[in-house]
Amino acid sequence: MGSFPRLFQLFQQSSHNVKLALIWSLFETGSASVRSGAILSAYIYLCTGSNSTVGYVQGITGIAQMMAALPAGWMADKYRRDYILKGAAALGAIAGASLAVTLLYKLPVNVLFGACALLGTYTGFNNAPLEALFADCIPRGKSSSYTIKAIVNSMASGLGPLVSVVLFAILGNRWEASTCRYVLLAGLVFMIIPLAIMCFFNDDASLGHQHASSSSMVSNASEGLLEQAHEPEEGVLRTDKDVVSKALQASSAEPSASLQLPIITIPILITTSDFVGALAAGMTIKFFALFFIQMCAMQPLYVSLLAVFTPLGVSIAALLGQPLSKRIGRLQVNLLSRLLDMLLLCSMAYVPPGTDWHREILVGLHLTRTAFANCGRPLMKSLMMDNVPSRHRGKFNALDSVRTFSWSGSAAAGGLLIEHCGYQNTFLITAALKLIAYLPLIPLLAFVDDGMCRMPCWRTQATPEADGEEPLLV
Repeated sequence: MGSFPRLFQLFQQSSHNVKLALIWSLFETGSASVRSGAILSAYIYLCTGSNSTVGYVQGITGIAQMMAALPAGWMADKYRRDYILKGAAALGAIAGASLAVTLLYKLPVNVLFGACALLGTYTGFNNAPLEALFADCIPRGKSSSYTIKAIVNSMASGLGPLVSVVLFAILGNRWEASTCRYVLLAGLVFMIIPLAIMCFFNDDASLGHQHASSSSMVSNASEGLLEQAHEPEEGVLRTDKDVVSKALQASSAEPSASLQLPIITIPILITTSDFVGALAAGMTIKFFALFFIQMCAMQPLYVSLLAVFTPLGVSIAALLGQPLSKRIGRLQVNLLSRLLDMLLLCSMAYVPPGTDWHREILVGLHLTRTAFANCGRPLMKSLMMDNVPSRHRGKFNALDSVRTFSWSGSAAAGGLLIEHCGYQNTFLITAALKLIAYLPLIPLLAFVDDGMCRMPCWRTQATPEADGEEPLLV
């Protein structure tokens, strides 16, 4: 029960950019959960009567996100990230206005494709610079900051469906395109807040900028003391050694900027696993709401309530995973949670949705599976950023947006599979792909600092404990 006060205390102690990123995540994720969540899928299905069309819209959104993410990642490592975020805010305003006009004037589905593509471009353009700037403000090994961000994202994704519950209660508990349209417009109104917040990030408040200034000061101090090294005063020579020692310790605090092996192995294996896992998840994640609508005959209020409780389970699982990672390691927690995710997804494929008690079992399996599927992500994010130098973080966060593209792009394949094979068989295919995504993480047990098969000869970074710093896992 003391976890939430502790998290609030950590928030208060956070830097300017970290606080802004957490507040931005709250409003952006809350807005996105309304404007592009289950209600958008339901709206497209009600307008077209086709699961595959739902998948095509998500696929186009993902392609646009990928095309924007790669140049945004390159720019984030070359130019000031706060300037790029201001440009992304302007792009988001155009994208939100386009979707609002499309909904207000009931324009054809083809126009909706274009508006969703613009939203995907906005998401791809803001993700890499914002995540890189966030990582620059987090000391190495501080996985708790990523856990807080994940919990904020998770809880915010439940705020959108909560708004949907209220609106459906007012407008009518029926699946109608006009009702869904008003709910989507409410999400676009909330989008104004995160767009405004993006204008207040500041690169000068990051640890990377402070480290560069400190290094310059240390270098200047060292040069001044070395000039006095000819003097026979013992105290001066000791001071000189201390300064040089401090400079060496500061230079070892970040991974090598050359990305030499085995440091590069860790982010590559994590990114590969995430990419394949996103391909798998995308085949079903946008269709769970439609599964409960079509197969379990759930009304809008119940589907929205399900979306409210889903992130609550993810947040609880993430809170439990953080202290568990101190005992058994971040990677081991992620491997365990992913294994349970696959087993529960297979279980959903064998529960017939016909009766009420079967429906309750499916709801329970879905909530538990989603919690396990997502609770380990902040731990893996911190593990990857610990092994990526600041100058390369924009690129690797751009690859993370490509992961999201694969998540959205495979929705098109998921829609076709559901129409030809049914939901249950698609669940099994998804579980098989998740197993493939699981395999690249196993070799990491020999690479990461807290892996159970860690080989000492592969250690390439200074041990925090040896320098008198706090342990890697927090």
